[in-house]
Amino acid sequence: MKQLLIAFLLIFSVSGFAGQMKEIYTETIDSVTSTLGLSEDSVEIETIRFVKIEGADLAVRTIVKNQYNSGKYDCLTLFSQVDNDFIVTKTQCSLYQ
Repeated sequence: MKQLLIAFLLIFSVSGFAGQMKEIYTETIDSVTSTLGLSEDSVEIETIRFVKIEGADLAVRTIVKNQYNSGKYDCLTLFSQVDNDFIVTKTQCSLYQ
């Protein structure tokens, strides 16, 4: 019975973490497209990964390609943790070199 309870708790904690990861992904893409002034349909995500930035609770680096003019952008999205949620505080994008 104890093992069943532990398995139950693990399943729910993993699914909660997966939901939080999806939310971070969605907020990152929304912030990047907003910063670039593009629609989500007009960009292709080439890379998205977590990076460590001093002073940020969470940081995500995204490389996106504009499908209309083939320009590539390197974007950094910073998050602050409020309670158990992460909120976008800043997104900066520059041409990818």
